[in-house]
Amino acid sequence: MRSIRPHLTRLAEWVVAGAVLVFFFSRGLERVPFHEDESLWICCSLYFEAAVDEGFIPPQWFRESVRGPEPALPDRGAKGVRDSWTSRLTWGPHYFSLDQPPVARYLIAIGRRLHGYAAADLNRPWKSDLGPDENALVGNVPSAGLLEAARRSTAALGIVSGLVLYGLVRQGAGRIAGLLFVLLFSASGYLLVHLRRAMGDPALLFFTCLAMWAGTRALRVRDAAPEGATGWSALRALAWLAAMGVASGLAGGSKLNGLAVAGAGVVLACILAFGGRGFGRWWRRPAFAAGASALVLGSCAATFVAVNPSLHHRPAAHLSAMLELRAKQLAEQQSDPRWGLSTPGRRVLVVAGRTLKQYTVTRVATLNALLAGLGLLFLAHGALRWTKDGSGPAAAVVLLAVGLFTAGPALMTPVDWDRYYLFPVVFLTVLIAAGAARGPGEIRRLLAARAPMTEAAP
Repeated sequence: MRSIRPHLTRLAEWVVAGAVLVFFFSRGLERVPFHEDESLWICCSLYFEAAVDEGFIPPQWFRESVRGPEPALPDRGAKGVRDSWTSRLTWGPHYFSLDQPPVARYLIAIGRRLHGYAAADLNRPWKSDLGPDENALVGNVPSAGLLEAARRSTAALGIVSGLVLYGLVRQGAGRIAGLLFVLLFSASGYLLVHLRRAMGDPALLFFTCLAMWAGTRALRVRDAAPEGATGWSALRALAWLAAMGVASGLAGGSKLNGLAVAGAGVVLACILAFGGRGFGRWWRRPAFAAGASALVLGSCAATFVAVNPSLHHRPAAHLSAMLELRAKQLAEQQSDPRWGLSTPGRRVLVVAGRTLKQYTVTRVATLNALLAGLGLLFLAHGALRWTKDGSGPAAAVVLLAVGLFTAGPALMTPVDWDRYYLFPVVFLTVLIAAGAARGPGEIRRLLAARAPMTEAAP
């Protein structure tokens, strides 16, 4: 009976965490403020139909945007359109294929199709030179039903992301920290908006969380392996690192900055090789690190290309065009005085104000900074212990590595757009939960360790 009770307690905690996330993320979807970019994400979800049906013919507005107005020939029927349009045109180098990679669009499409909305029911893209009423009048705004159907899929991704993060925080900082994280994650007005809008951010976070889960499993293989183990244990670790690379490719296939997760995978591969209990003898560890790093990067790149048919033909040229368009958009946004962060001083003030105050639950910057600092110290201490001898939690290593590669660059944003703060807000929530749960105990431990030194001093 005693052996069953801990498992039942753990299961009950997971059920409670899931129930809280479902309650907050599934209700009131219609009250989430509409963002004009949702119009583009939803209408471009037609790329799902284009991916599964090579003969798919996009709506007229799409074809005209790519090739210009089509002549109204009296004898041109459906067959004529099919004969003049090819899949290559759908995926060719134009705005709709260059603006965003397609994975998040696929997931939005799956959500709307589950609710009975086909490509023919899609809105047209938002026109920035028209007002909201004019856009709605000409069909550039999704219907209420279509918008809710698309948002249900993104809300589901937010729920699963919260559950995965709960598991990682629980492993890294304990059950209290995990439950605190769920409460903060679910009560965050910022996350309840950005993880429920029909845009790419929910998919980006979802695949990032899957990558962290796979990375944690890779590290825990070493925990369960004997000292200096090779063979089957090393293969299992490599398999999980490959899975992390695949998830990184899907994160990048949702939004380009998701590719940074693969960099954290390389760090984990090197830690696995050169940590205190690395795989194999010391002279074999460089080869393991190089091979594991190549596996992460290779699986990420292969997945990123495989899920985007635009990259199947001249992938380097298309990716270069995507990056050029993104750089151009960022430059235009930065030049706008409403959003541009032109000086380092203004950037520090704005980013600190957004992440430590405006986008937090408590909105008390000093408290958030203190708790986040305690959480960072605790996770860093655990990560160092794991790296040294495996005594710390593997999840702490993964959370810090992925946070560094995703939240770090986002904090250097040159543009003050709310959704650019997604990763900093998520990982700050992780640190605050860890700091609130474990900070007081860590302080007492440090004071207790210092007391004998003080008494021994002359």
